[in-house]
Amino acid sequence: MIKIEIKRIFKRTSFYVALLVGITIASFEVFSNNHIRLSSQDFIDFSNGAYNNLMLYNIGKYVRMLQMLFPLIVTVAFADAYLEDVKSGFIKNIITRYDKKKYLINRFLVNFVVSGLIISIPFIINYMLYASFIPSIEPKVFFSSSVVEPRDFLPYIYFNFPLLHVFLRIFLLFIYAGTFSSIALAGSIYFRNKYVITIIPFIVYIAMDVIITMVLNYRYSPMIFLFRTTGYNHIFTAIPLILIIACFSIFINGGMKNELI
Repeated sequence: MIKIEIKRIFKRTSFYVALLVGITIASFEVFSNNHIRLSSQDFIDFSNGAYNNLMLYNIGKYVRMLQMLFPLIVTVAFADAYLEDVKSGFIKNIITRYDKKKYLINRFLVNFVVSGLIISIPFIINYMLYASFIPSIEPKVFFSSSVVEPRDFLPYIYFNFPLLHVFLRIFLLFIYAGTFSSIALAGSIYFRNKYVITIIPFIVYIAMDVIITMVLNYRYSPMIFLFRTTGYNHIFTAIPLILIIACFSIFINGGMKNELI
């Protein structure tokens, strides 16, 4: 069944569109940075290397684009595939050969992973491009070269294991991408319009930003900490954990009771 899902992913235009949008933004961010035009000799006395320039650590217009488009890009790739199966009747052919619950679980997992990759790949490409143009100088606290302050996200790891810090940040984006896409998938149990289920995660994303900013602190909003190096808080892991469990329960239980299947 997984092989069938993978083949279907690569046949979806929306998958390529979402991936292309993310990669384009991440690439433009690199080529708009004048630091890539410096020669390697210029970096001998210049501590602002690849790690300091990454899109993950610098807020600019391209980062703000991804910041706003984030829930839409990750959702449009594959989250409406279940709804398409139900509407077309294709799902009936699948569950005659496979267990219904197994199909639903696989659909949830595949959707989660695909959505995570949609946002992770652009940031990985952004890192690879910078590493190709700029020396990977280890970040230093001195000379005002640091983009991570002591109160920010895991500063010890950033200064001692910068590459690990990069991939931890990307992994956090991966988890949240899968989480917001799971919200759309859970919504497809109750709504039969793909545009509606695509916009639901975006509404939740904005609502979380407003509510968390009012009740707690703007630094704890996913819109902020996913794209900035704000200090770590347990709420970062609590939010996706709660939402994933809720969405998984809604999707599996709703899908099992769905008389259309």
